[in-house]
Amino acid sequence: TAVAVAVLGFVTHPVAIAGVAAVVGFVNSAARPAVQAMLADLVPPEDRVRAFALNYWAINLGFAVSSVLAGFVAEYSYLAGFLGDATLTMACAIVVFL
Repeated sequence: TAVAVAVLGFVTHPVAIAGVAAVVGFVNSAARPAVQAMLADLVPPEDRVRAFALNYWAINLGFAVSSVLAGFVAEYSYLAGFLGDATLTMACAIVVFL
């Protein structure tokens, strides 16, 4: 995901943008079943409804906050936004997988 988002900051042709954006969408969604399975596996049955609700709440809050922040970053540079997203995605992957 991080690499695809970083590449998205550098492409300029509309067809290339559409192609890379599609790849970003696919790879972002690829982790969703694994996250849901992990929640179901790690959380006791009596707390699963709350855990899934908190997960979706956090995702929606992240979309809301990141949309506002992206507007401010875009005033400076679109590339900075894409590279910042790629950097944070890579940092998250390192924390999760190490």
